[in-house]
Amino acid sequence: MEHTENRCILWVGDKHSGKTTAATNLVKIILQQGYTAGGILAPSIYEDAQLVGFDIIDIKNDSRIPLAVRDDRVCDIGTFRYHQQGLELGHSALSFARNKSANLVIVDEYGPWELDGKGWRSDVDFLLSKNYPPVLLVVRRQIADEVKKLYAKHVCFSLEAADSGSIDRILDWLKESSTQN
Repeated sequence: MEHTENRCILWVGDKHSGKTTAATNLVKIILQQGYTAGGILAPSIYEDAQLVGFDIIDIKNDSRIPLAVRDDRVCDIGTFRYHQQGLELGHSALSFARNKSANLVIVDEYGPWELDGKGWRSDVDFLLSKNYPPVLLVVRRQIADEVKKLYAKHVCFSLEAADSGSIDRILDWLKESSTQN
C-alpha cells in the first residue's frame, strides 16, 4: 500500500455529548464494511448517574480494563486517578506495530493532557509521523482548534461526532483511499 501523506481527523463534540458512543458506532460500521480499525475507546463509567471513571478498550482485540477512577484526594488529571495497566494497554493499542495495517486508528479521547505532551501524545505523534494509517482523534470542541494547530503539517479536518453524515464521510474516504492503492 502506497500512501503519500497521513491524515488527522478530528471527531468533535461537546463534553459528555456522545463522542465515544459515536466513535464506537463508527468502529462497528467500519468493521462491517470490511475495513480494519485500531486504537482505543474510553467509555465513561457511571454509578447512580454520577461519572465515576473510564474504561479503556483496545479496538483490535476488544479487551477492556479500567483506565481511570474518580478520586478527589489523589489527582493525576482533574479528579481522576489513572491505572497503570490501563495506560499500558492504551500505549500498546496505539503502537505503530499494532496498527500499520489498519485502515483507521481511533484515539478516544485526545484532550488537555495530550496538549501538555502527556497521555497518548507521543503515540499519536509517532503514528502521524508515518505515511499510514490515518488517525481519528476524539476531541472536545473547546480544544479542537488547538489540536488542529498542533498538527497543522498534516492533512487535518474536523467532523461532528453527533452528525450521522460524519460516518458516511469517513466510509466514502476509506473507499476512495482503498481504490487509490
